[in-house]
Amino acid sequence: MKYYISTLLLPISIFFISCGDNTTTPLIKDINTLFINDANITLHSTDLAYNTTATVVYTDNSTADATEAVLWTSSNSDVLSAYSGALTPLSNGGNVTITASYEQFSDSKPVQIYALTDYNASFPDINATGTYVFQAYGNFENGDTNFPIVNNIIWSADNDAVIEVTDGVASITLVAGDTNVTATVFGETNTSSPIGPQSKIYTIN
Repeated sequence: MKYYISTLLLPISIFFISCGDNTTTPLIKDINTLFINDANITLHSTDLAYNTTATVVYTDNSTADATEAVLWTSSNSDVLSAYSGALTPLSNGGNVTITASYEQFSDSKPVQIYALTDYNASFPDINATGTYVFQAYGNFENGDTNFPIVNNIIWSADNDAVIEVTDGVASITLVAGDTNVTATVFGETNTSSPIGPQSKIYTIN
């Protein structure tokens, strides 16, 4: 019976050891330097996640991708999320510092997020029931114009309309009757704001 237990525990022990090796092997050797590969990162506040990477240089001058092994942090997690190298804007503009760290090694880089100043939702001409595509385009404080808004936007519709959203682009199936379709960015509820909600009522007989 003891022999049976030992043989049962052996593969389990090997499994956990292997799991640990898989997650730490790239950094087991002596590290000389850890750095984030991007120097200056700029994002629009409505961009999808930007993927940056981290590299370690060992004492023998060999290198390895450490993106998944290091700890990523943001100096302001309300403005920018940093997870496994994926940087996602969460608010309308701001300056943040991201840091990648492993044991006593770390590197930090600034991230500038350009604020959305105004936007236009494209409301297609609709006169029959069916599925239609809705998209919004924004202008930003750095002068960039007409950029597709793919994040931090919510599309809504009433009258039993069905909505499917992929990367900020909404496919809305409209039914007969009056349907109010609305685009809202950053949860803005002030209708007088240039980034307040935009909406259109469709009447389909």
